[in-house]
Amino acid sequence: MGFIVKKSLGKAHKRNHMKRLLREAYRLHQHMLYDPLRQLQRTFHGALIAYDVDVPYTEIEQEVVALLEQVQGQLPTISPGHS
Repeated sequence: MGFIVKKSLGKAHKRNHMKRLLREAYRLHQHMLYDPLRQLQRTFHGALIAYDVDVPYTEIEQEVVALLEQVQGQLPTISPGHS
């Protein structure tokens, strides 16, 4: 999983802080993808992109969970021949 925060969003310490928050939210909820993908014997490559750096962690976590749920909902429709 990649974590992207554009330089235009602010100073390095704010961008790095946002990346840390994104990583932590993903780390805590990665099981939502890892377990089903392991059963399908597939991998997933993606990126989480921040569009703002002044966002509270609870909002970041909610957004990450919503995205992971959306991807998880798509998994059963993936045919076995694709990764």
